[in-house]
Amino acid sequence: MKLKLFILFSLFAVGALARPVDITLLFTTDVHGHIWPTTDYEGRENVGGFLRCAYQIEQLRAVHTNSLLLDMGDTFQGSPESYLTRGRLLVDGLNVLRYDAWVLGNHELDWGPEALKSLHDQAEIPFLAANLFFNKEEENWLPKIQPYVIREIDGIKIAIIGLTTPGIPRWSRPYLLEGAMFKQSVVTLQEVMPLVKEAGADVIVVAAHQGYKERGDDFANEVQTIARAFPEIDVILGGHSHKPVADMRFGGVLYAQAGYHGIWLGQIDMVYDTVERKVVEKSGRLIDMDDGVPFHAALQERWADDLSAAKMQLDQVLGIIPEELSTSADALGRSPVQQLIGQAIADGTGAEIVLHGTLGDESIKAGPITYRDVWKIVPYENTIGVLELTTGEIRSVLSEGRGRYEASRSLAPYGFTYTVAPQGPPEQRLTEFRDLDGNPLHGRRRYAVAMNSYTLASGGNRYNVVRDLADAPESRLRMLANDTRQLVVDHIKRIYGEPAED
Repeated sequence: MKLKLFILFSLFAVGALARPVDITLLFTTDVHGHIWPTTDYEGRENVGGFLRCAYQIEQLRAVHTNSLLLDMGDTFQGSPESYLTRGRLLVDGLNVLRYDAWVLGNHELDWGPEALKSLHDQAEIPFLAANLFFNKEEENWLPKIQPYVIREIDGIKIAIIGLTTPGIPRWSRPYLLEGAMFKQSVVTLQEVMPLVKEAGADVIVVAAHQGYKERGDDFANEVQTIARAFPEIDVILGGHSHKPVADMRFGGVLYAQAGYHGIWLGQIDMVYDTVERKVVEKSGRLIDMDDGVPFHAALQERWADDLSAAKMQLDQVLGIIPEELSTSADALGRSPVQQLIGQAIADGTGAEIVLHGTLGDESIKAGPITYRDVWKIVPYENTIGVLELTTGEIRSVLSEGRGRYEASRSLAPYGFTYTVAPQGPPEQRLTEFRDLDGNPLHGRRRYAVAMNSYTLASGGNRYNVVRDLADAPESRLRMLANDTRQLVVDHIKRIYGEPAED
């Protein structure tokens, strides 16, 4: 009898102590410096922006008191306002909103080590990338970056493991990395997962600057592989591929991704059962940051002077364009905008030949052109490198991408032309290489050829022939400090600006 009473009392005591704990994850990714609203890839105008996300975050936090706030990277590069303040405003926003973790994205490295080090030092929140490493600790110039952080909510320990994309060296030349290296995700998690379990993690969240790909994982995005290899993960939050994903399941692992440019704010709601000691419910949604969401008034006021100064610079007229320059490309990928970029690079670097595609879809209308307009045609801060290549090597570069990409996105020529035969192997189809005066290019001579740093790093394995040539000693690659956008600005001022007064 006493035994039965003891068992009943014990069951009652356990039942009394057992309780479900609600946990909410709020998350952003690939904001790319968009403080203000923008236009999405489908043409919707006045959507997104960090100021709207910030307002919505505070509203949701007031309701969901057991919440964590995460950002999956590519946070500050991509808008003129952020660039002109050197990313400081976006990192300040992360600090003010008290993000629980910020994951390193590949574009965080675009402005070089000094710029990232400055923002790394400014961050007052955990900065994560478990698969970032240096050969020697004394060479580590990002010492605040951690593999994971553990947050406790209502007695529940939640591990947040950060992963960046291991593909970074295929977009960034070594001078941007300064010794930083990156492991594959599964290898990294095999090392980190025992540590978070030993620390007593009840819930495991992987926050990754890697994204879902319809055709499956690739060299830079491994989320499906991660989910299969580690089914004990409760949630994977992704980024990088700019896909809006509200709630996708890989087995028992919930995957979500908050799109891009602050157009969506992600929310995951979970219920943790303290008796079963596991997450028993979870669901995800994306909240549209349309014009029904106001701006975060305190941040807008806090940044007012910086944003006003940026607007003045962006509205500065650089010159007068006599006729529209379109992005409509010919069979070789040449368009008026592409030729403008090519000429600006050639004039600014002294290169004889430029291989460069069109970076956007917007044409330059006739009339005044502003600094803001240049951002529309050159949205990246790539620098320029000059190689010495033979005609045969130039042909190999052009052949690699031909047919795989739209003509407007391929490496198009400036400073020379060629013809394309209708049939035959790719390299044999490209013939009659001539300079702009119609003279044949010399088959044995090496020409000074300019390309941007993204292409020289392989453009994410799109241009591996270029990467190999860039690394070859005989190409004598010279990386220059010239920023592509600034070269275009200087060129427009020189060609289309008002003549200087005597």
